[in-house]
Amino acid sequence: MQNNCNDIKTILNLVFSPGDVFEVRCLDATTPDWRKEHTEAGYFTFENIDKMIGELNRISARGVYFTPNPVHPDLLARSANRFQAAKRNAATTDADILCRRWLLIDCDPVRRSGISSTDDEHDAALYKAIEISEGMRSRGWPEPVMLDSGNGAQLMYHIDLPAADDNLVQKVLQEFSNGDTDEVKIDTTVHNPARIWRLSGTPNRKGDETDERRHRIAKIISIPEKLEIVGKDKLHAVLQSAKGDNCNREPSDDSSFYLDAWIAEHCPEAEGPFDWKNGRKWIFPVCPFNEAHNNRSAVITEQANGAIAFTCHHNGCINNDWHALRELKGDAKRQPENLPAVDLSRILNLNKPREKKSETLFPDPGPLPDKLVKVPGFVNDVMNLSLDTAPYPNHVLAFTGALAFLAFLVGRKVKDKRDNRSNLYLIALADSGTGKDHPRKVNFNLAFMIGLANCMGDTFTSGAAIEDALFIHPSMFFQTDEFDCIFNTMKYNKDNNAETINEKLLKLYGASNSLYPIRKKAVARLKNSGDQIEVNHIVNPSLIVMGTAIPRYFYESLSRRVLENGLVARCIFVEAGSRGKGQMQKPVTPSDSLLRAAKYLVNLDLGGNLSHENPRPLVISETPEATRKIIELQTYCDGQYDFYHKRHEASAMALWARTHEKICKLALLHGISSNVYQPMITEKSVDWAFKFVEHLTKRMLFMADSYVYENVFDEKCQKVVRLMRQNGGDQKHSLLLKHTRESLDMFKRIIETLQSNGTLESYTESGKGRPAVHYRLLE
Repeated sequence: MQNNCNDIKTILNLVFSPGDVFEVRCLDATTPDWRKEHTEAGYFTFENIDKMIGELNRISARGVYFTPNPVHPDLLARSANRFQAAKRNAATTDADILCRRWLLIDCDPVRRSGISSTDDEHDAALYKAIEISEGMRSRGWPEPVMLDSGNGAQLMYHIDLPAADDNLVQKVLQEFSNGDTDEVKIDTTVHNPARIWRLSGTPNRKGDETDERRHRIAKIISIPEKLEIVGKDKLHAVLQSAKGDNCNREPSDDSSFYLDAWIAEHCPEAEGPFDWKNGRKWIFPVCPFNEAHNNRSAVITEQANGAIAFTCHHNGCINNDWHALRELKGDAKRQPENLPAVDLSRILNLNKPREKKSETLFPDPGPLPDKLVKVPGFVNDVMNLSLDTAPYPNHVLAFTGALAFLAFLVGRKVKDKRDNRSNLYLIALADSGTGKDHPRKVNFNLAFMIGLANCMGDTFTSGAAIEDALFIHPSMFFQTDEFDCIFNTMKYNKDNNAETINEKLLKLYGASNSLYPIRKKAVARLKNSGDQIEVNHIVNPSLIVMGTAIPRYFYESLSRRVLENGLVARCIFVEAGSRGKGQMQKPVTPSDSLLRAAKYLVNLDLGGNLSHENPRPLVISETPEATRKIIELQTYCDGQYDFYHKRHEASAMALWARTHEKICKLALLHGISSNVYQPMITEKSVDWAFKFVEHLTKRMLFMADSYVYENVFDEKCQKVVRLMRQNGGDQKHSLLLKHTRESLDMFKRIIETLQSNGTLESYTESGKGRPAVHYRLLE
């Protein structure tokens, strides 16, 4: 198991700055000169990271660690930029640390000591880390560096504290440990400033390796684009929140309140009571605040002194205490009647900060980043041709057209070693006037110049027509508008006979690496036309689709039936965004190098009849790093599928079930585009494909969550939410009523429903004239 030098270099360059000194320690190590296991250690400067990596590759160890906080430069004299057998009492101590730069939240799966974790234990730790990260982000914390330790998961938050921090880090970690579960614990022993952490990119060999408990390489999962410091105020806020929770405990010996009777009346689903720390506890199978928290993490506790508390171990519920539970159940404690009633709502609500929902399964990843619509080589050349000649250039539309054109050129000619082919269904979502026609025009002109115009189609008249076209030309490229009509067919027509196009598209997609039998009627008709028909099937049909649709109409065409059908999961949907700046339109005149590359792909002859029968596609090679990355991503995608399976989210399951396949297809095309004449799938190819597909999958889930409804009234409620989002989450009553185009009675029903389920709240704003009612989203 070799070191991943890229991860080692990345994490050290992230953690340290020029002039810093740090220790690296290798436990149970052997070297070419000393085969007995011992500890190797050394001190290195930031400027000698590469040298350290070179020396580290000569050492075999069960675990490699480093001090993430910079050490005093004098320690460099112990072992300057080299490893040696560690001397007794020569390790870094807390007194040697200059300052604290990192807070580590180490999610460690529960298991017996001295052994590696199983895949399920490993996944549980990863999910816990994601849960903590999402929960802290909802409280204003920045994105952390997320790491896979090999057995568990770790979050690194950037901080700026002195080495002697009055035990602040220790107290914060102790609060995080209150979210421990039976499966995952937060390691609170990593609080001291000289603590060593596992070095990403090195193997974690805890215990012997078995089939169930494998050794893994520690690795970087994600690094935020902008690394922000968690301020001291945010650290103290965690402690204050905990104090507030303790203050919200109330005695149960009040003669007017009996806990057992209250739970029986308001929380009959709670199981218990059970003995707990000389007191009692009741366990909720599903958290009353969030049904996604269905792992028995929510409890009511009663201490021996009668103090009562409610807690859910999910960080998204960190502010949901005993008072909040009673309020949720419609039993909030009343103020004493002898106190004067003072209406402060207008004053308090005027500048009240927006609260946030505790958690969402489908957060919005935002617009597609520009860097993800850039693929070097052939795709970039076609994209630039489209942008240069369009009257209103749009980068996403140009990229989608270029990627689809490359997929068409290599259809039936290439595959990866997993037998993935280049067939794609790419759907660009763009408003009218954005320039959807121009990339189609560029592709048709290019196809005409290289002799493939007869393999281009512009509309789907029926599933039978698609099949007939592919029988004549087994590699076809359809560029069609109003693609949402295909999904509307499934949404509104319950007659399965009306789904013939959808069925054909599904079957053809899956048949790209096998045989597709065509209809007997089609064979007979083609024979009658005089054609010589010797077969009644298509070998490896390659159907490339570049569809376009107006975003609003497309999303409104979705339903649970459509999302779970399978066609949506096989499509790649890209939102084009706003219209580009106008320019003078130019004729589509490709460069000689672009035409030469396109013709090379068209004439790629690998033996056999590539046009109709027995195609022998070229297997595109891939680097070992790419192979390893693809395997790792399959584990990740499977984990996402399992995550949503446990939450009964069938639509999300359908999308994630096809995510890894899309990554492989796009990595294949990236490797070809980068060098048409000597294609190779590299780790960069896989990284781009993963980031591209993951972003689009999350965006589709977010949008589907906003548009897919259970009934007509649910659709009206979601429409109001969308209108408010478009206006920044805050809307005046009169304007929102006007834009919804609903009757006043229906509007009131909608608002009452959204307020009851915690989606929005109302407040009154004073100004000139009478006070105005406003609504704002709580998300």
